[in-house]
Amino acid sequence: MKRHIFFSVLTECLTDLNRKTLSRKPRFHLVSSEIMELWLLKLACGIYNSVATKNGEKIKEKFFINLEKVEKAFFKGQWDEKAGMYFFADVG
Repeated sequence: MKRHIFFSVLTECLTDLNRKTLSRKPRFHLVSSEIMELWLLKLACGIYNSVATKNGEKIKEKFFINLEKVEKAFFKGQWDEKAGMYFFADVG
């Protein structure tokens, strides 16, 4: 799934959830977990590099991100074993 499709589906889901209705049929959307993980990794990197803590100290001055792993995920599509986002639920 391409990234623009992911965001279209995300927007559609949020719009559907905000819809005021007395009856709601379940709607299911299939998205690529890899694209979602990369988007969340990008978001985490942005927060890491731009946001300060309550006392004004930059997060990156206090914590460490292994940039080699980030680059492997973004540019080579390689994740460490058992790395990523996991969701366990019953099917159906």
